[in-house]
Amino acid sequence: MAQTTEIYSVRGEESLGEGALEYSDYIACRVAAETDAAVRCSRDRTIRKVAYYRVDEMGDFRVLLVYENPDPVIRRAQQDRPMRGEGHTTRKERRCSTRRDRRLVDRFLDFLKE
Repeated sequence: MAQTTEIYSVRGEESLGEGALEYSDYIACRVAAETDAAVRCSRDRTIRKVAYYRVDEMGDFRVLLVYENPDPVIRRAQQDRPMRGEGHTTRKERRCSTRRDRRLVDRFLDFLKE
């Protein structure tokens, strides 16, 4: 009976289902899962949680380990960053971007007139 282990790595505010999924045939017990989790979290400090599920060929599973990183590094999410065109720091940058946009609109209108 072939069994495999599903490994879910979660970063930031993701849920387990949204995390990265990997498979391993070498992790078969809790001790091996704990060792692997410690190595993963030390290698990539942005991992917040690692979950190991043992799955058989019928689709039945059991939880081997859910490991919480004791000291995760939290990065700023993509949604917190300003959109393109927002967040101009100087007046010149704002003025240049609006000029560029107007020129693009003028070229588009000229194209439609032809």
